Amino acid sequence: MHNTDSLPKYIGNLDKTFRHNIKKPLGNYLTKSKRNSTIPVGTLVIMPSTLVLSLKILDRDTPDKGFSIPLLINEAGKIHGITPHYLLWFFRFHFVNKYLVDDGRGTVLPRIPWQTILKLPIPLPIYKNNSTAGEGASNDVFSDKAFRKLIINFYEDYRLNYESRRFTTSIILAGAISEAILYRLMVNSDLDLKTLEEDHSLTLGKLINYAKLLKIPEKLDYFPLTHFQEILKLRNRAIHTGSAIKHKGDDFSEHDLKGFDNIIKYFGL
Repeated sequence: MHNTDSLPKYIGNLDKTFRHNIKKPLGNYLTKSKRNSTIPVGTLVIMPSTLVLSLKILDRDTPDKGFSIPLLINEAGKIHGITPHYLLWFFRFHFVNKYLVDDGRGTVLPRIPWQTILKLPIPLPIYKNNSTAGEGASNDVFSDKAFRKLIINFYEDYRLNYESRRFTTSIILAGAISEAILYRLMVNSDLDLKTLEEDHSLTLGKLINYAKLLKIPEKLDYFPLTHFQEILKLRNRAIHTGSAIKHKGDDFSEHDLKGFDNIIKYFGL
């Protein structure tokens, strides 16, 4: 159970970690599931657990028997970029996990109270909620269903490798996701789609150059240009033999992927 200073401590960590993100209560973006209803495939659920949050995105429609807590995202959540994978990513931050687990009720398999979830302040992805992009921007980089499926498949592989501490593969996948996000951003910008389709040497590095040419970092507040550049350098070091030899096979760590977290903070998932 929380002590009196746990929420201020959580909010302090949230503000420090997500300095530029707007924060709102998670309850603004959820609809409560009804007992004995069907929880749709793709829903993030919180399972009863002890020391760490037990999280799962359902791979099939599942009856709601009251054992887990389904996080059904409403229309407002979709408009503001809240998705099951974005919440899954956010809940894995240590300070978020600890705050929720510490409020678990019960002895054998503690459950997190619904009211705690509703009142939990969360960060909104910057791009969808940025005045310079247009709040709830209709030109969302994830609006295309085929593209979203591609990103989610990449991210599931990324998460599996990250949790298994295979950071070299994680960096390669972070580079692939970053490249795909920038490509969609270019499609949604002033760059002619034909230019992208006919550029057979299109890479993350060239997409970064296109973004600078179109002055996107100047047009969009807090655009994570330096983090795209950081991921590019790490990805090149991971996949190119010359770079690997130059760095004498130095291992990567989770610290190397902080820049990728900043890209997710900006665009969501």
